Amino acid sequence: MNSNNNEVPTSPEKEDTKIVEAHSELNSRQSINQDWQGDRSLGECMQYMLTNEIGCDVSFFVGPEKVAVRAHRLILIARSPVFFKKLRPSSEEFRSKMTISDISVDTFLRFVRYLYTDEASFDLKTATSLLPVARRFKVNRLVQLCLSVLHDGVDCDNVCILLDEAIQSHALQKRDRAMDIINKTTRICLKSRAFRSIGQEAFDYILKSNELNISEEELYECSLEWATTQCQKKQLETTDGNLRQQLGNSLYRIRFTLMPREYFQYKIEKSEILTGEEKDEITECITDRSFRKENFKFDKDLRTVTEYFRLLRFMQLDTKLKEHTGRPDAIMFETSKPVWFHGVVVYGSFIEQSINIHVKITDARLTIIRELGQTFESVESEEMHDVLLSTPFETVPGSRYNVVVTIVGKFRHLFRGIAGKRSLTFKDSEITFYESGCSSNGTTVAEGQIPGFLLS
Repeated sequence: MNSNNNEVPTSPEKEDTKIVEAHSELNSRQSINQDWQGDRSLGECMQYMLTNEIGCDVSFFVGPEKVAVRAHRLILIARSPVFFKKLRPSSEEFRSKMTISDISVDTFLRFVRYLYTDEASFDLKTATSLLPVARRFKVNRLVQLCLSVLHDGVDCDNVCILLDEAIQSHALQKRDRAMDIINKTTRICLKSRAFRSIGQEAFDYILKSNELNISEEELYECSLEWATTQCQKKQLETTDGNLRQQLGNSLYRIRFTLMPREYFQYKIEKSEILTGEEKDEITECITDRSFRKENFKFDKDLRTVTEYFRLLRFMQLDTKLKEHTGRPDAIMFETSKPVWFHGVVVYGSFIEQSINIHVKITDARLTIIRELGQTFESVESEEMHDVLLSTPFETVPGSRYNVVVTIVGKFRHLFRGIAGKRSLTFKDSEITFYESGCSSNGTTVAEGQIPGFLLS
């Protein structure tokens, strides 16, 4: 028996357990028509025998509730090499009762009925659920039927399955097409049920992409969901050790060093997914971006940022320069719909100089969401400069955020904006600006620093 398939013999102690009948029509079944073969085709007769459990000699106990599905060994071994191996009396793996707890009853019934009738009529949702079952029992014709439906209607809910199939079949064009969709709609795709069902190779292929449009925190949490599903399939206890084992070397694809310090401290340091040494090294790297160590296994480079746009809130550039004092400039904002926040736009100096900048994004309670410090070269020909966060975050509609910028340079006068807008539209989201209590260097909604945001 292959434990990875979650198929185990039914113990004698459980045979007396009351079984919930699988076929809903059996609950109201009338007496069997004595002449049921007369005017039916072969496929119709097979369907009738399955529905009415005529001559069944094998039982499956399906789903978490162990619902009974009875069938005919001869049909199953004729249609599936997996059943051929497990259900022949001469086979070493022979058994007449099997438990399959990780497939829903409805999906398994659809699968068995296809084996009997060679007929299938299903939509995207059905094809998505049937494909892994068809692949598991090596019913290749059904696999191709499911893939045909999915390719005609590929979307965020099934694209991970298509990627998995493309990788297994070495279909490079299909793989790249699926990955392009995942890169553009990462958050939706990775929260789908399909993502949790893919194999290790496809999982690793997704995590190593440098174009994922998701924060490293969410990527980590989606990865744990995937690992949890793998534990359940293999009937392993969901412990940190087992989760780490399922993640394998793919864990090193997650950019822990780009996570906010607070998230790493409260969400990851308290778990045992990482070793103590790994936690110490990552913490040091988060604290000191110049940290270098040979044989450091974790990726720490920025993923390639998807295309972002400048959203500018000032209509004019003031002819009077603003003196920076080393105190923070700040503005508060909220969005009506989710947008990705990639960074801020700041004013520079009319004199060439190196400017040190510290950017902090907080929620309304001043909890830090993102924070960075860097140096940029200000030149006379460029009034504004883009400052990218190490990793973007997605805004929650109606929630307010503080953008706090502190600038220090040798020459104290910088450009400033005036005639600020109270609200702007970005795509289909309204961005509304508010005064921030964190601002102590003259920046308001109407004037000052922080002329814009970098959004997608």
